[in-house]
Amino acid sequence: MTRILLVDDHTIFRDGLKRLLHEESDLKVVAEAADGKEALTYLRALEQNDETLDLVLLDINMKGRS
Repeated sequence: MTRILLVDDHTIFRDGLKRLLHEESDLKVVAEAADGKEALTYLRALEQNDETLDLVLLDINMKGRS
């Protein structure tokens, strides 16, 4: 199972992508973030809990920290 973090500042885009990925049995969106700061917070929490992700799908142009 590929564990994915979605990072995009557009909620509707994240929702659509999550629905598409949900159709694939070997992919699982485990978290979402609306900006780079939120994504880094989530990634640090994972690291502290010795958890891992396989993939981060990241918008490269967001407000704040990209």
